[in-house]
Amino acid sequence: MIDAAIVGLGWWGRQHVESIAGSTLLRYIRAVSKEPDQVRPFADRHGLALGTEYEEVLADPAVEAVVLCTPHLFHPQQVVAAAQAGKHVYCEKPLSLTRAGAVLAVDACRSAGVVLAVGHDKRLNPGFVAFREAVASGEIGPILSVESNANRDTVDVSPGSWKTMGDNAGSLGLLNYGVHRIDALVSVFGPVRRVFASRAAGMVPDSPGIDATAVILEFESGVLGYLGTLSRSAPFSRFQAFSPEGSVLLREWNEVHRTLRGAAPVMNGYPDIDTVCANVELFAKAVREGGGFHIPAHEMIATAAVVEACLASLRTEMPVMVGRLPAAGSRM
Repeated sequence: MIDAAIVGLGWWGRQHVESIAGSTLLRYIRAVSKEPDQVRPFADRHGLALGTEYEEVLADPAVEAVVLCTPHLFHPQQVVAAAQAGKHVYCEKPLSLTRAGAVLAVDACRSAGVVLAVGHDKRLNPGFVAFREAVASGEIGPILSVESNANRDTVDVSPGSWKTMGDNAGSLGLLNYGVHRIDALVSVFGPVRRVFASRAAGMVPDSPGIDATAVILEFESGVLGYLGTLSRSAPFSRFQAFSPEGSVLLREWNEVHRTLRGAAPVMNGYPDIDTVCANVELFAKAVREGGGFHIPAHEMIATAAVVEACLASLRTEMPVMVGRLPAAGSRM
């Protein structure tokens, strides 16, 4: 059993605690929150020693690992601090808003000999696994393009939310849900060469956190991709890969539709699982058994590089080469 600390007890931090409550591989013994009075009843209910300072759990020899459910901009430095303290670290997505931040986190954990995991739990959905296998098998032929949508209705869009402030607010849909799709697309289609992103916001009065973002992705493999996100809408999720012979479609993570020219469409359903618990338990197994986390470090870095390029494209209104930010006023 891994004894861990949960850092951040906002909505998602509480979801983490509840998801792994029955795990036999990892348990939370401590929690960190900057609003202790608000979360104390929850912490007491789950037997968590509650504090306000991250440094306290890093200094606690009883804590073997930390799980970070904190604002995006803090992640790289918090990962480095955990690694330097000898703690294994599970960081919620996005690991970093920049490639350099992801490299910093990866290198710190590698140097310290601790496991680094990222909360891209959506990879573990059985439907997504089937989608990835269908693409890899070549059953519909060579893929030319892929499309994905991520619309959700649970983003905190209150004026005081950290998600709507500063660099965190580059695109709520992209940073909160679209980043899962970027990770998934990288895992299936490989590195991205160039992106072009556009954002529509301010169309809904008195709701500054609502936005729509569209991204064109050119993969190094030659595949052309599209990602659309809407930060507040009726929930909708889709991946669809196209070839000259047909397509394979993943809807809502648990339905895979195969359509080939001249054949009747085929749909297979897959069960829903608690992917958060499954991902944390794979982290715990990597800590105990070695062998590394199931998401390789180069893909963690690749995803962060795409996020950075998307945010740069939104700022400059130009296409951006991934891993190479544009100079002011340049065109790429």
